[in-house]
Amino acid sequence: MNNEKKKENKKKFMYLSIFLNAGIFFIFKYLNFFIDSLYLVLDNLNFSLNKNTFNIILPIGISFFTFQKLSYIFDLYNRKCNVEKNYIIFSSYVSLFPQLIAGPIVRAKKLLPQLNKKIKFILSKFIDGLILVFWGFFLKLCLADTLSVFVDPCFDNTTSFGSISLLLGSIFFSFQLYGDFAGYSLIAIGLGKMMGFDFGINFNSPYFADSIRNFWQRWHISLSTWFRDYVYIPLGGNRNGVLNRYKYVLITMSLAGLWHGANLTFLIWGLIHAIMLIIEDSFSIFFKFKQDNSFFKLIKIIFVFLCITFALIVFRSDNLTDAIFFINKIFEFKNLFDGASVHKFYIFKGILLISVVLFTDYFTNKSKIKEKFNNNNKIRFISLLILALTISFFGTFDEVPFIYFQF
Repeated sequence: MNNEKKKENKKKFMYLSIFLNAGIFFIFKYLNFFIDSLYLVLDNLNFSLNKNTFNIILPIGISFFTFQKLSYIFDLYNRKCNVEKNYIIFSSYVSLFPQLIAGPIVRAKKLLPQLNKKIKFILSKFIDGLILVFWGFFLKLCLADTLSVFVDPCFDNTTSFGSISLLLGSIFFSFQLYGDFAGYSLIAIGLGKMMGFDFGINFNSPYFADSIRNFWQRWHISLSTWFRDYVYIPLGGNRNGVLNRYKYVLITMSLAGLWHGANLTFLIWGLIHAIMLIIEDSFSIFFKFKQDNSFFKLIKIIFVFLCITFALIVFRSDNLTDAIFFINKIFEFKNLFDGASVHKFYIFKGILLISVVLFTDYFTNKSKIKEKFNNNNKIRFISLLILALTISFFGTFDEVPFIYFQF
């Protein structure tokens, strides 16, 4: 009986902790969104009310540190980590500065044991971290911020651009988002490594994914695994038949979309990914066909990338109307290259930088090349020097904020 009572009390404390953390998160990030939605429904029902919303300032990184705390609560309840009794160490886990603002989300069972150990300076790890930091700055300052010069006008002034220009702008946005977010993640992971911590990886060459499922195994790994472990699997995962599995996918990806912000575009973006995952699972025989065929695999990679890119048009747009207008204009095939000539230098520079990133992502995943690089300090120091010079010459230093700071 005592054990049953303890278990019941434990569950109550878990629900209370979730309610408090999720409640604060909801108030800051979604309260105005739901108030606006309620007023919209009432307006459609011919109820005229004075519209009132709250002027709430969103704390930087609230999505990341809230999910970090929730992972601790879930893991503690499921006995995957121990209670952290040292308040300083727990506070360090929640607010460790390299990954506080935009992740990655590091699980308690991974980071708390590291915080409880005495940190030793290891030169090889420091150099590893420094390389990651420099590559992160390259992705942000050279790739993402260069592409933003063409991407932002495409989305902000769509009527001035032709079909091919907008298609190119959407492709550039895919790489801008990758460069911006993967760049920040690498800087955070690299700084952590220099300090003696291992945060894991957050991106693994996502644009070489040959399926939507494979994409989510490579993109924002800390978030996708969070939703898998704490939403999808607890709901039922793969255990309750095909229809229920698809229902859980819809719920999980909808929440993943809304995690990015209180906007209908993020919800639709999440639902698009859910639908793509369901279609892919339903016709999985086509995605498994001839896996050893390199040409067919390349076709799949390009197809998956284009699907992701069109979904990201919705993600990037201010509202659904703008997203539909943008996509329709691509398929009009009118005034194909309008707007591109003004930005031709940045387009050429962007294509060059995208090629460098794809080339690097492809070859650094080769085990022999990775092993040779990790074991040769001369190559590592030369790489650091090349990265530093490349950032100096090709970087865009216009103080463009990180995209994921808004989440």
